[in-house]
Amino acid sequence: MAHILSSTSKKTGKRKKKDPAAPKRALSAYMYFAATRRGPLGESNPEMKMTEIACLIGKEWQELGDASKTPFQAQANGDKTRYATQMETYVPPSVTEESPKKKKKDPNAPKRGLTAYMFFAADRRPGLQYPGRKMTEIASMIGKEWQAASDQVKAPFVDLAAADKVRYDQEKAAYSVA
Repeated sequence: MAHILSSTSKKTGKRKKKDPAAPKRALSAYMYFAATRRGPLGESNPEMKMTEIACLIGKEWQELGDASKTPFQAQANGDKTRYATQMETYVPPSVTEESPKKKKKDPNAPKRGLTAYMFFAADRRPGLQYPGRKMTEIASMIGKEWQAASDQVKAPFVDLAAADKVRYDQEKAAYSVA
């Protein structure tokens, strides 16, 4: 079964922020019923968890006859009308007010200097790659090796990182002058 992703899905990892000034959504008849039953059931069963109370309320709603549901449905219809009228006058804020656009990085800007660990990983990765071995496994192995490595093993990579930092600082200074 295909899964359709919405604009607020896991694909982007970001949710659209809700406007606090937006009208509250209309409640359903069941929600009005649950609001009237939650208090009495909680008081008569203080040892029960809220999830258990919610299950009891759901069972009561299913067993409730149509005649008994009508007052709650009338409340829901009134709330639905209220929501519709409030939405007619509601004007959502513009997109530019909510989130400023992220500043684009200049493609000609100098690349940042690599860390000692990144130099170590680039050196070790080719020796650990075998058919069938995942990159996550390799990264985990490299990380464990780096943690276990002595200062003598890390020294050449620390020197490379220091040299790369000098390179970056020089390129950054030249870039900002130009």
